[in-house]
Amino acid sequence: MENKKDSKEKELHQQTSIKKTGDTLLVLHHDTDTIKLVQGIDHNGNLKDISLSHDPCEMPILIDEENQDFVNFYCDFYFQLKHPEEFSFFKVSEYEAVQTGKDLQQYIDHARPEDYKNLSQYEININTVQNIKSLTSSDTHTKTAKERYLYNLKDIDWYTMEKLGLSQQLLENRGILVPLLKGLKTSVLIPISIRMGDTHIRTDARIVLRANTSGLLEPIIYPVRKAPNFKESFFGHYFTKEDQRNLTTTGNMGRVVDLIHPVTNEVIPSLISIDRLTREFFSYRIENIRIPQTIGGIQLSKEQEEILKSGRVLFLENILSRRGNLFNASLQFNAERGYVEFLFNKDLKEFKLHSLFQNNTTLKPPFDVVRLYFCSISRHIFMERLFSNLSEIF
Repeated sequence: MENKKDSKEKELHQQTSIKKTGDTLLVLHHDTDTIKLVQGIDHNGNLKDISLSHDPCEMPILIDEENQDFVNFYCDFYFQLKHPEEFSFFKVSEYEAVQTGKDLQQYIDHARPEDYKNLSQYEININTVQNIKSLTSSDTHTKTAKERYLYNLKDIDWYTMEKLGLSQQLLENRGILVPLLKGLKTSVLIPISIRMGDTHIRTDARIVLRANTSGLLEPIIYPVRKAPNFKESFFGHYFTKEDQRNLTTTGNMGRVVDLIHPVTNEVIPSLISIDRLTREFFSYRIENIRIPQTIGGIQLSKEQEEILKSGRVLFLENILSRRGNLFNASLQFNAERGYVEFLFNKDLKEFKLHSLFQNNTTLKPPFDVVRLYFCSISRHIFMERLFSNLSEIF
């Protein structure tokens, strides 16, 4: 009964609150002094990254703070690299990543030797991360014992998991065992190994645990696709050019469509989004959508709730951030994640500097609204905004 109660409370919390956007990593290549977005690590231990002006289909690594312990994630990530000393890494919020990367690149391009001392304060230091991990590891068992999960460890079908190259130790090291036991899909890609006779297939995928008819927990695999498959229908829906454009830019299709259940032929009005890591399509029933009544201190009207429920983009002004700053943003319901998310695009960054400071306030520049350049404002303000976007470990 306790598990059902906790599950209902969790569902209610998800329905009445907006979740935090995840984090990602910026990487500084020491040999070229260039900033890029981290995408992952290949099977040979080489860093996979993409440029700041990347194709929308190329997605950087996403670290969901709701599901992922950053300390364990980063230790595992760092020690998989062949030559980690050739890079510096910076943790940034997902929606701030591109603009912060551009600001950081500009800072490096104009940096003096003494400026690199300032920059090193915001780099993720592996020694610091390891110290934090060692200090907290003694409390891990006690804390885990008190937590309630949707699934039990003993119910996992480890025989099937081992056939995929997944062991309990590997899942623990990557910090994804706890989210799996909570019934969540992994927030990062993990390597899957499949043997079919003499054929050996290796791929990256997200997984989630689901109970089979015998009561054992089997992994459901969501492998990475090279590109979204727009040629075939998705439960009876054929993607228009506008659908394709929306899905490749925002990740959300932006309108309600009727999907056909493959077994019952039931017509299901739904929203469609794309998994930014695997590029797979996901749908969400309109009848199950719950929109939070308040977002960032703003009470939504019935009309605004209907805009979000219909999959359209809602633009809000003067949203209160966690840092106490006011900012403007577009919001949209994401069918893959099951909640309303922020959409920070270039159109929201073109505000004039004087409009920010036109009132007599000492407001610190919002983190993703105004582009600050050396030629337009002082170096001090530019550095303050840049470094405020480079997150600490927690």
